[in-house]
Amino acid sequence: MPEYRSGKITRIDRARVAMDMKKARGKDYVKARAHLEHLKDESGTKLANLVLIYNATGDTVRCVGQKDWIGVDIVYPPLIGNGQWAAFLTVKNPSYSYGSTSAVVYRGKNVDGNNCDYMLSWSNPADRVKWDNTVCTQVCRTNHFDNGATWNEIYDHLCRTRSSQEDTWHGCTSTISTDSAIFAVVEGTLTLEDVV
Repeated sequence: MPEYRSGKITRIDRARVAMDMKKARGKDYVKARAHLEHLKDESGTKLANLVLIYNATGDTVRCVGQKDWIGVDIVYPPLIGNGQWAAFLTVKNPSYSYGSTSAVVYRGKNVDGNNCDYMLSWSNPADRVKWDNTVCTQVCRTNHFDNGATWNEIYDHLCRTRSSQEDTWHGCTSTISTDSAIFAVVEGTLTLEDVV
């Protein structure tokens, strides 16, 4: 490709290629969705979030935090490579009547190589009369999500948000969306501002 003749491929170049791959929704997306359906079938649960997170940041992102307010605690994928999908399930705890509400934080870099933390959160309530599925995302400085007060604010925000959201901070962008199903498909994308 002519634009890479100089031999220098930058973080934003890698991020753009990864985003183009995501838009194509190729075999990797199909495999990730099939994996989630398999996990759902094996779980035996009656309410779950089928979570897909795509990395188009130009580098690998690393899981640095998580919060499981309601539901069964899980282990989140520790790394997501550029151009890769992470696929996992968060489920309702069968001992309680509540749904499943969780968040995960991944650390990546902006175009200049500075770290930022991408937080994605989702809620799938059991009480469908009063509530619907919601999502929230924030991109902040590193370690912003390391305290309880911040998690309380995010939980409150989840109670007021909608089915999709986007946030940008210092050149890092995160998007997240969900549907209204009991087995909700939650899809998030981590990328750079000039890639979207």
